[in-house]
Amino acid sequence: APPTAPPTAPPTAPPTAPPGTDQLLRLQRAAPGDARTADTFVSRIASTQVAESIGNFGGATTLRTYETNTRNVLLRFDLSTLPRTAQVVSAQLEVYVDRIDYRSAPSWDLYRLTQSFVEGTCVHQYGCLANGATWTSRGPNLGAWATPGGTVGERIGRGALVVGAVNEFDVRDAVQHWVTGDWSNDGLLARGLSVYANDVTVRASEHADPATRPALEILWRLPASP
Repeated sequence: APPTAPPTAPPTAPPTAPPGTDQLLRLQRAAPGDARTADTFVSRIASTQVAESIGNFGGATTLRTYETNTRNVLLRFDLSTLPRTAQVVSAQLEVYVDRIDYRSAPSWDLYRLTQSFVEGTCVHQYGCLANGATWTSRGPNLGAWATPGGTVGERIGRGALVVGAVNEFDVRDAVQHWVTGDWSNDGLLARGLSVYANDVTVRASEHADPATRPALEILWRLPASP
C-alpha cells in the first residue's frame, strides 16, 4: 500500500493570560501537513512550452511575483485559535527574498483576497495535473476566480523588497478584521508594482530552511476588564 501522510494536528489554542497582557502568536509551517499556513503563486504567462497559467505551484519551494499582475503570490494563515475579542497590537508578515531579476525599485503591494483558494501540491506545470489554485481557477471544487489572478479587495500593505533578508510588512489592520470576523479570512495576495521588471523569488512553506518560510507574527491581548 502507498505510504500515508501523518494526520495533521488541529490548531491548538494559545495559552491564556490575564486580560490586558500581551501574548505572542507566530504562525509558520513547521513540518509537512502543518495546515496553519498555505501559500502558492499563480501566473498568466503562456509563452512557456506548457503554459504557466494552467499550472499550480503549491508544492514548490519558492514563490514568485513578476511585474504588476503577471505572477502573484497567495498566502493564508489560520487565525482560528485567536478569540474574536482579541485586540491585535501588531502583526507582521515575514517573507525571505532569495533573488530579484530585472531589478527596478522592487516592492510589493498586499491585498486581501475575497475568494478562498486551494494551495495544491504541484511543483510546476509540467507533468502535474493542477490540484490547487491557478491563474483562472481557485482550485478543485471552488470554481473560477471572479478576477483571474486572484480576486482582491482593499490594499492592506506596501513595502520595498531587499534580497537576502527577511522582509516585513505591517498587516495589523487586516489581521484585526479577520480575527473579529469583519472580513472572511481568505488570505492575501502579493503583487509587484513595476512593468517589465522585478522577477521576485521568495521562499515558500516547503523550503528546506524552516526559519525562512513565510510567517505571520501577531502580538495580541484580551481586553482589560472595565
